[in-house]
Amino acid sequence: ILFILFIAVFSGFKSFAQNMSAQAYVQKYKDLAIEEMKRMGVPAAITLAQGLLETQNGNSDLLLASNNHFGIKCKSTWTAETVSQDDDTPGECFRKYKSAEDSYRDHSNFLRGNDRYDFLFKLDPADYKAWAYGLRKAGYATNPNYPQILIKYIEDNNLEQYTMDAINDVPHLDASQYASDTQSDDNGGNDKELPQTLDESASVAPVSFTINGCKALYVSKGTSLLAIATQNNI
Repeated sequence: ILFILFIAVFSGFKSFAQNMSAQAYVQKYKDLAIEEMKRMGVPAAITLAQGLLETQNGNSDLLLASNNHFGIKCKSTWTAETVSQDDDTPGECFRKYKSAEDSYRDHSNFLRGNDRYDFLFKLDPADYKAWAYGLRKAGYATNPNYPQILIKYIEDNNLEQYTMDAINDVPHLDASQYASDTQSDDNGGNDKELPQTLDESASVAPVSFTINGCKALYVSKGTSLLAIATQNNI
């Protein structure tokens, strides 16, 4: 009886220890999302929201088995390791990565390298709602409520602040030069020449968002605070 009780308690403790919260997931991977936004232009808020959803806050069986944070399936070009998981149909093939970095990198390359996602990169990177609905329109997920779920993750976890961290460094890229990684390597995928980023002095249209429930406005460096106050009746 004591042995059975020990097994039950140990199993329960192990399960509890592996249960990651949304906040913990964001803190652990936000820097990767920001780096990828600067490298490829996918908004950090969108990347983190997709990661939260696809991994069940970092606790999914697929993630634990494959380091696959975005539910990307094998496709015909993938030649590296794979795992099988039930999804829309039983035993579907999913990509397996050596690290979270590889998964985040491949996610960015996957979106940049597919023609059906080209229109997303013409959107304002701070417009997370347009990106969320655009991903559904492009067929990233089959769930009709996919956009609303992503938006809720972003707003509940204040993810837009991480997009703002990289907004001045969003690259101008020729999407035809980038393709979804066909395999994962020690460097996290295919290394291309880094694109040019926006000039720090470039003008950025004011972007309204919230941080911890407080309204905030992101503007270009050097913008007159008096002008902002006047325009917003502050």
